Amino acid sequence: MLIGIAGPSCSGKSTVASQVAHALSGTLLHLDGRWVSGALKPTVNGHRSYERPHQYDGASLLRDALEALGRNPPVVIEGFLLFCYPGIAEACTHRFFLEVPHGELVARRRTRATAGGDAVWGPCGGRNPDADTAWLAHGREEWERFGAPQASVPGMHVIDANRPASQVASSVMATIMRQPDFPPFGGPPA
Repeated sequence: MLIGIAGPSCSGKSTVASQVAHALSGTLLHLDGRWVSGALKPTVNGHRSYERPHQYDGASLLRDALEALGRNPPVVIEGFLLFCYPGIAEACTHRFFLEVPHGELVARRRTRATAGGDAVWGPCGGRNPDADTAWLAHGREEWERFGAPQASVPGMHVIDANRPASQVASSVMATIMRQPDFPPFGGPPA
């Protein structure tokens, strides 16, 4: 089983994917760690963009995910542009898109920037400090152009992610298990 989770920056993808992988005792792989060194960063609204599909190596993520399926299935992969890469949607047995209103994403992005990092990169873990400023300047525009169309990928489950990550992960698990009353994370079975 290969589970793909996409959504905008700060939608909770990394946290939800981690919880789902843990619940399934599977492998977790992130697109964020596959930055293409030297990738063109076009200027949008006066800031360099880090939000384009060509800037990440989706092909290597897919190769690694398929290899991991042979070692420790299931495999969960996540990334804000995950389904922009050829072959990933087709390879995933389950496709999820986390949806959060833009105003909430901005609030989360500001909180994450001042808190010092996120689940993938950790406190200032190699992230370019200009990336948060750039995202605030053009994140919505770049997301609508490159990321938002992923919600229409055939077989996509669009999940309301404007709630705690544990609830979102429970919704993802319920869909995977095809049981609408799958127990929430950390709670006893019903």
